[in-house]
Amino acid sequence: MSKVITIAGQRDKTGKSVTTVNLVASLALLEKKTLLIDCDSQANSTAWSGVFNLEDNLDLGSLFSGKKDIKDVIQKTDLEFMHVLSSNINLYNTSLKLSKKIENQKMLRIFLKDIKDEYDYIIIDSPSSPDFLAFTAMTASDWIIASLCCDVDFMNDLGDLLKMIKFIRKSHGIPLKFAGILVNRCTLKEDELEFFFNQKELGSVKDIVFKTFIPENKSVHQTTELSKPTVLCDAKNIASTRYLDLAQELIFSFN
Repeated sequence: MSKVITIAGQRDKTGKSVTTVNLVASLALLEKKTLLIDCDSQANSTAWSGVFNLEDNLDLGSLFSGKKDIKDVIQKTDLEFMHVLSSNINLYNTSLKLSKKIENQKMLRIFLKDIKDEYDYIIIDSPSSPDFLAFTAMTASDWIIASLCCDVDFMNDLGDLLKMIKFIRKSHGIPLKFAGILVNRCTLKEDELEFFFNQKELGSVKDIVFKTFIPENKSVHQTTELSKPTVLCDAKNIASTRYLDLAQELIFSFN
């Protein structure tokens, strides 16, 4: 059975969506059958995933509105082991209707029961704001990876995310687990990052931080304009190697 993981962040510009795309692509390059689910109406991970021939009504909104079955809306990419369940702006209107009932937050989890055995990993990109789609993504998951930046808001962002996890555990009875913290868009050098987490107020979390951190890198933003994962555009780039390292660290942590 697959590992279902949501990449979560509490604000914009934490590298959440680009990391989701590149983590999925990296897992696929390592021959792990992986599904990317874009649970954000901004659809950034859809745009950057490398799916160039998106078909109408084959998206998450069509699944949620009952127009399509989940196996019908999953699309292939150029990578043999990478599939995508895309999103678009129409998901926003669909989510507004569904958000009126809290039990609808479990919809995606229910849909995934039909396909979980077909993938090694299902990675979900969630919105930054704590809205219906964010709770839906997290409720569908077994694990949460927090995509955070090393700045003054670090502990506040982490605290807000942990509150959401606690709410989902209590309200839906789901044993949602915390996989760890991914330091993203990092401008610090390795020794500076170590110093950051050795501060007294951060001592309690440094043991749950992934060893791999993703540096701030211009080429990542350049490759998003090409609508392809960075790891497929420039495999030797430092960000690409870090995404591959992250995929390997994730695989190792589940073995």
